[in-house]
Amino acid sequence: MRMWSRGLGRMNLGIDFRNIKLMTLSEAIEYMPESAREPLLSSLENRKVIAFTGKMLPPTGWEFVMVMGAKDLFTILLKCVNIRFLNLFFKCSKSRFPGERQSNNSDSAAKTTN
Repeated sequence: MRMWSRGLGRMNLGIDFRNIKLMTLSEAIEYMPESAREPLLSSLENRKVIAFTGKMLPPTGWEFVMVMGAKDLFTILLKCVNIRFLNLFFKCSKSRFPGERQSNNSDSAAKTTN
């Protein structure tokens, strides 16, 4: 996944979700520097959350903790079952499903010469 934020200027950041670790809030708090713990805890409405930890892809390599509550997870789920999202998803991944053969010019050239 790649993302851009106005505060980053021209830079964009990436996260490889395959390398993210799921943690409890307690585990994530232990992972974080002490100075960052209190601001995170004070901003949570509820302590029943799922935490994700990982590192941003180069060029930064920043470590991060992402905390999501039930409201966040349901909001993401609702966005993913939206008809526009589904149309875009299937349009983008049309040729990327496992087992589907991607055509290339050499295959089509071989068929025309035979």
